[in-house]
Amino acid sequence: PRIPRAALLLNTAGFLMILGFASYESIMSYYLMDTFFHGDAQKAGEFYGELFMMAGMVMFVVSAFSYKPLVRRLGLRTIVIMGTVIRVVGFIWQPLAVSAIAFAAGLIVIVLGTQLIMPSVSSLLTSMVSDTVYGRALSIQQASQVLSRVIGPPMLGWIYDKWHPRFAFHLLTITTLLAGILISLVPRRYFPNREVSLAAEFRTSNAATSPAAAITPSEGSQAAHGELPATKPLGNVV
Repeated sequence: PRIPRAALLLNTAGFLMILGFASYESIMSYYLMDTFFHGDAQKAGEFYGELFMMAGMVMFVVSAFSYKPLVRRLGLRTIVIMGTVIRVVGFIWQPLAVSAIAFAAGLIVIVLGTQLIMPSVSSLLTSMVSDTVYGRALSIQQASQVLSRVIGPPMLGWIYDKWHPRFAFHLLTITTLLAGILISLVPRRYFPNREVSLAAEFRTSNAATSPAAAITPSEGSQAAHGELPATKPLGNVV
């Protein structure tokens, strides 16, 4: 089986998302030092470390407690749109921030949006490729993201030095918008049906206590993507 062309949309979107964040990490400490800490590299560095500690906490909370319920209620497509809008707001907000605290709030917004988008990209990839080529598709996706981490920091560092520092944030806004548009162009058939997914998950969660209602994980995945009916005829229960 071949990898669908729609996977190219996801890989390009992932490239743009990681390009933005990797580049952003490379200039943030300089922006903090130049804008809020009057050239004091030590204070800027300490604040930079505190920012990413906060960002890590937000990533954990969103991934562990918020993402799955949101996907169940809203669906992947809506989650991607929400994440794109939230991340764009963060990148617009930060160059307008008048204090380091306001800048930090912008970072939290960016991380929140990113954590809604990136897991969705991986989830969509699993829905559009067969098991036999999933490993190859995943390796291509990861290679594109590694490439973005290689070329992103020097590119944005050059822009930061040669152009106005705030222009870098505008560029990141553009890359986020492009990534969101590319994901939204993925054909709808690859987006799991929300109602069917809910039914499959409910039945799977009750499999241990209700043998008659049991549905296997593979059947649950197929039902979520419309390949099997969401319900399963009951057999004779002894």
